[in-house]
Amino acid sequence: MTKKQTVKGVCRICGQNKILTEEHVIPRKAGGGTRIKLYSGNELLKALGSQKPYGEIKQNGHAEYTLCAGCNNLSGHIYDEDFANFFNIFAIQVPPNITIPKNTDPEEYLENKKLDIMLMGVKPFNVAKRILVSFCSVDYPGLTDRKPEIRRAILDKDYHPKTNSFSLYLGLHVGNISFFATQAVMLHPFSAPVFEAFAGIETDILAFYFSGHNEHLKGGHLTKCVDITTWLRKYSYNEIVNLRLELMFNRSLTLRFPVPS
Repeated sequence: MTKKQTVKGVCRICGQNKILTEEHVIPRKAGGGTRIKLYSGNELLKALGSQKPYGEIKQNGHAEYTLCAGCNNLSGHIYDEDFANFFNIFAIQVPPNITIPKNTDPEEYLENKKLDIMLMGVKPFNVAKRILVSFCSVDYPGLTDRKPEIRRAILDKDYHPKTNSFSLYLGLHVGNISFFATQAVMLHPFSAPVFEAFAGIETDILAFYFSGHNEHLKGGHLTKCVDITTWLRKYSYNEIVNLRLELMFNRSLTLRFPVPS
């Protein structure tokens, strides 16, 4: 039997120095415990040059020692199931609505195509808070120190955070799985330089992005996504609604890189 690790450090949510527990960025109930090949932001950057990016095999899914037991258990108890229900709707609805012509590259064919999804009986407020939990683990340490509203939003299930310092985005995803901390990208460097910066969680079906406030208004990659930050203001804890979303398929929004053989 493998001995369980004892990892001490600063919890990414509460900010206290404690023994850390293993946090699945995508909850197990949403399939986050299955084997994946993960591409970090630094690996993806290699694709800008002549190097080929190599992913890291994660037998237990993408799990890191980032949260103390208290914060991990709180998230699991009040947010995970609702996020899983939301996530699994896409796993059920998306494949039957995709028809890919023969001898066609699925990624090239699906990219920029849109799909209407009807979400019945979801809890958007709870889902958005679980996404914030995930980005606490994915983005650089100290996120909740830099943006205390995120800490309060996660720890107080009923709290409606002020969202004038960050935004959350949602889109459909095709291609390699990659989770990356905030990366800065310069768009149109030879005409009108535009800088954008965001973190990403790209799974085999959905992608979530975390950025500064209203980053999509700059006209960059995030214009292809749906801004779901309003879920943290418009809805309340455990409020059940039906939502219709029109989402676009996209490959990695940070960099386009070849699939390693």
